[in-house]
Amino acid sequence: MSKIILTAASTGNKWKKSDNPNIPYTVQEIIDDGVEAFKAGASMLHIHARDDDGTPTFNPDKFAQIIDAYKSQCPGAVIQMSVGGMQGQTQKYLEPLLKLRPDVASFNLTEPEEDTRYMEEMFAKYGVKPVIECFSFDMLRQVHAMLAAGKLKTPLFIEVLFELKDEGRDFAAISNQLFEYSRWIPEGAVWSQTRGGSSHIKLQAITSAVGGHIRTGLEDCIRRLDGEYVKSSAELIAQAAVIAEKMGRSVATGAEAKQILSL
Repeated sequence: MSKIILTAASTGNKWKKSDNPNIPYTVQEIIDDGVEAFKAGASMLHIHARDDDGTPTFNPDKFAQIIDAYKSQCPGAVIQMSVGGMQGQTQKYLEPLLKLRPDVASFNLTEPEEDTRYMEEMFAKYGVKPVIECFSFDMLRQVHAMLAAGKLKTPLFIEVLFELKDEGRDFAAISNQLFEYSRWIPEGAVWSQTRGGSSHIKLQAITSAVGGHIRTGLEDCIRRLDGEYVKSSAELIAQAAVIAEKMGRSVATGAEAKQILSL
């Protein structure tokens, strides 16, 4: 089967050190976690930034420090920047971040229509490939509509996101949802899957088996199945690599990931 892209998401906007003491806050903590994940097999590094107290930030200086470190310490890695969740401040923060020219950046379909048009303009201006984040079937339908209207450039890159916590939910229902998502992926698109709470390992196996790619890390999973804290994103990447290989997928290098994504 084809190579699989493993994306490491070291920190997000939600979890705090009170949830897991290993959640990276500072620029150096984020860099260290991402570099170790790269060494464990990640071919793409998904970036959020925080202030030292853990508050999420869109300060481009912090993003620039992380990107520069990844470029020097993780040669060949695909750099993916999170620019979603700006809560009405897209037109203030988006362009300064895209000026840093990551390879890929998140394209959030929950933004107002005016902000969506602005995002389309800015992504095109700076030549950044969008990863279209889909949290629901409605969002996937929106992708098909935008594709038909010529608003999206192929080949697409789509991220299917499950809930951060899915504990107690029937796995049959979750797996059926994943299979249905995979059937809705537009022809020729590259897609990745992340999260799923206590079902995340099983979902990774299914995703690997049906040709998708995997994102994981401390943004997406903070506890092992035994209830213990996940220590690092590298731990989760190494686990995903084993699962993928058991499904017949070898892990892509950064250069191979760029080829798969048509970067």
